[in-house]
Amino acid sequence: ANISTSFSGTLATSTTATMGALLNEKAGSGMAKGVGIQVLKDGSPLQFNKKYTVGRLNNQEIRYITIPLHARFYQYGPTTSTGEVESHMIFNLTYD
Repeated sequence: ANISTSFSGTLATSTTATMGALLNEKAGSGMAKGVGIQVLKDGSPLQFNKKYTVGRLNNQEIRYITIPLHARFYQYGPTTSTGEVESHMIFNLTYD
């Protein structure tokens, strides 16, 4: 059976699901403006709502799977300001 993952989150302003950029959800004073978080898989932007096959299991097999992800700040607004950045991403694991 295949093991797959998919990821979702609130996209940063003026971005698409293929850019892997999450909106800064931090509110109030002290929040950064125009900056979010970009998630990378294998050095490329993670595509949200895309199914990634990460492994295969045979009947009653136990296996460890590593999914290397990295995150970095991402400017999505025309201007930025310093402050805190907080983003959330949902990780789905499917076995079929």
